[in-house]
Amino acid sequence: MKPGHMQLTVTPPLSRAYSKAATRDMPAKTELGSRRAEARRAISASSAGFLGHDDWSFTLYRGEKEAMVVLRLVKVVLVASTAVHALLIAFDNVVDYDANYAFVRHTLSMDTTFPDSAIRGRAITSPEVWTFAYWLIIAVEAAVGLLLLAGAFQLAAALRADARRFQAAKRLVALGVGLGFLLWFTGFMVVGGEWFAMWQSKTWNGQEAAFRFYATFLLVLIFVNQRDGEIQA
Repeated sequence: MKPGHMQLTVTPPLSRAYSKAATRDMPAKTELGSRRAEARRAISASSAGFLGHDDWSFTLYRGEKEAMVVLRLVKVVLVASTAVHALLIAFDNVVDYDANYAFVRHTLSMDTTFPDSAIRGRAITSPEVWTFAYWLIIAVEAAVGLLLLAGAFQLAAALRADARRFQAAKRLVALGVGLGFLLWFTGFMVVGGEWFAMWQSKTWNGQEAAFRFYATFLLVLIFVNQRDGEIQA
């Protein structure tokens, strides 16, 4: 372009028409874009309220909390069941006295073991000792049941307490199971089964039943004694 000459720009008719249409439609597009943005913000806010991180965290925490409460409740029920079992055994030994007394008498007298057994000299033939041993067994069975029942109540009382308190409530459960182990393992398996050769008797052999008792008790103790998580906020 030479100096002093003015440049003239000519806009084609089609471009002018397009520019006018675009200018005319701009408010509508702006309004539509604004509505879409508001809709996205509303959806985002709704999602944050219903599916947001904080709500998900709270929901998961509440689910874990309830799961731990259920787990603790299962422990209470298992301990209570073993308590009822031990108390029922003691009760039956009193109600059906003669039948169960005969078991102690035959075991201590060793009259159903092998006739030529070299250890039959260990036999006790005193009725007073038989009676004392029988009532001692009943007393220990009742003590086991009462300890476990008290332990179940303590666990139930601490069901929603902090983990430390719930763990402390397991002491009576351990004592009850420990006493039951002494009775059914040491008493029946060691003393009755080995010292008085109860395993040799085809009629008065209580080792299998004793094994079921102390094995069940030990399994319950192992499960109950597992550490519990916190359930308080």
